[in-house]
Amino acid sequence: MARIQLAKDDSMAQTVTSQLQPGKTVLLIAGRGHVLRSIGIPTWLPAGTRSVVAIGQAGSQAQADAADRDWVHSTPALPAQDHCAALREKWKK
Repeated sequence: MARIQLAKDDSMAQTVTSQLQPGKTVLLIAGRGHVLRSIGIPTWLPAGTRSVVAIGQAGSQAQADAADRDWVHSTPALPAQDHCAALREKWKK
């Protein structure tokens, strides 16, 4: 699984790199694990490439160390829900 994660990060970094243009911004939206500065896509970008890591998260519990991100936007967390409860109830009958 780790090799797949690394291959995805490398592939996304190559895509970002291919789109770089002077004076333009490239926006990549990816899952939290992929964007972390210490282990994600930023590690695959060419030296000197500036990146800003923004994380959107539900709830107030930090999802990344300060060194791994530049900005966090928190939204209220949804209450926990057992999505299988209705099926279990249905199958009891």
